[in-house]
Amino acid sequence: NARNILQPDRLDKWPKQPYYGIDNQSKPIVGGKHKVDYTIHYSSYALPTIASVHLAIEAKTDDKGDEITDDDFGQIADYARAMWTSQPTRLFAPVIYLHGGRLTLFTFARGACYRSELGQSCHTESNPEYEDIGRVRTTLYRLLFILSLPPHKFGHFCDMSSVDDSCAIRFIRRRDLNGGIDSVLADAVIDDSTDSLSYELDADSHIKRPVNPRGRLAHVFRVKHEGKPAVLKLSWTPTDRMPESAVYDALRAAGIENTPTMIDSGIIVEDLFGYRVEYLVTEDAGVSLSDYLQARKTKGDDWVCNFAKSAMLEVVRCLAQAWAAGILHRDVSSGNVMVKDGRATLIDWGYAKLVDDGPANTDALAVKWGYAKHVVNAAEEAHDPVTGTVLFMSIPVLVGSTNRSVVDDVESMLYVVLDAVSSTFNRANDVVPIALDFKDSRSLAYVRGCCFTEKQLFKQQFGVDRCNEQLERALDEIFDLQLQQCRKPKPKPQLQA
Repeated sequence: NARNILQPDRLDKWPKQPYYGIDNQSKPIVGGKHKVDYTIHYSSYALPTIASVHLAIEAKTDDKGDEITDDDFGQIADYARAMWTSQPTRLFAPVIYLHGGRLTLFTFARGACYRSELGQSCHTESNPEYEDIGRVRTTLYRLLFILSLPPHKFGHFCDMSSVDDSCAIRFIRRRDLNGGIDSVLADAVIDDSTDSLSYELDADSHIKRPVNPRGRLAHVFRVKHEGKPAVLKLSWTPTDRMPESAVYDALRAAGIENTPTMIDSGIIVEDLFGYRVEYLVTEDAGVSLSDYLQARKTKGDDWVCNFAKSAMLEVVRCLAQAWAAGILHRDVSSGNVMVKDGRATLIDWGYAKLVDDGPANTDALAVKWGYAKHVVNAAEEAHDPVTGTVLFMSIPVLVGSTNRSVVDDVESMLYVVLDAVSSTFNRANDVVPIALDFKDSRSLAYVRGCCFTEKQLFKQQFGVDRCNEQLERALDEIFDLQLQQCRKPKPKPQLQA
């Protein structure tokens, strides 16, 4: 018992803890699938769900020593993933491993997992020595210290102990030495007011995306900005990769069409365990091309084909303009081609690359956004063969090509249109065409390579053989472009939009 070991006068002076604990061994925690042995929750939340977990505790009877089994570590990492998934303001996810009375803290950051030994939490003998009591006292002090820290001091970039199931966040730019606010650095604060510059983060507005316990991460929300629909993106990006806001600056400077309008952006955390935390607010771009066509398929095949052709040409023009400005998207996929009010928009430039010898002022962008230009350029170059959504990658990228250009992005857009039209034509039959059926990267590359040998076969295997003449001509032009381009490093491909 802590009160029997810790000195009462010191314990009474300890800060009031904004947390309480729950045993979840008999049933899964609300909002998740895990039977976590014990969870520490924020007291302010209306319900103790996975979204309100501050700290998870996994307990085993035996002392596992310095070596933790793969099964136990996998279970602990899964708890961390659940916290990352449901808590968009997380900087890191802490999980305590209690084994044989020994407390081990695992801190899951985006870049790595860090292990800290808190010490022994109980006596191992019936008549402990004074030194044993002192060690237990030190361990409990360490645990109480962690539990006395507010969320923005331990695990979050804002104080989640003051919210009730959802929160509104406001971003406040930090001032420079002269009192100006031209810095890209900002603080995120909880704002309970109904101000038009606060963004509500709740489960209903959260756009679900896959979350892994490590690596790059983005939480996306549909929000309101001054009463109008907008999108808020919170990103955890390695510091040796390009900030997405820097790419949007380059797009805006070059006047690239059919890209989202950036409303606000900034960096909340410059470097935490090798990752930066960035926020980006853009105007709402609508729904995906596939969903847009599916919702309007009653207008007939001709309308679907004509709109698909129009959207394809708009995005191809956007890609050509961006390439001319030294910007390569690299993740043209079904979820990134959006439509609103009949206009196609290419979103999610988080994986884009700025070509070093292109027209974009990369030196000025590096200074403004605080990244090492040559380090970032080298890292982006190294990721060329693996960046993107596999189902929509070009054939050369599928097989590991390092010579990436706008031609690869155009090929990806071709697959986006084929997928959207094919799913609209065939969704009732639940038929997946062979050229859109992913097994593995090399098999998909082989199948698509065979499809490109003959135009009619190409359309049949993608499930669009009943497309009208207008879309067929546009597809044939892209088909011919893919055959003509040899993807040589020099000269760069010239694309006429």
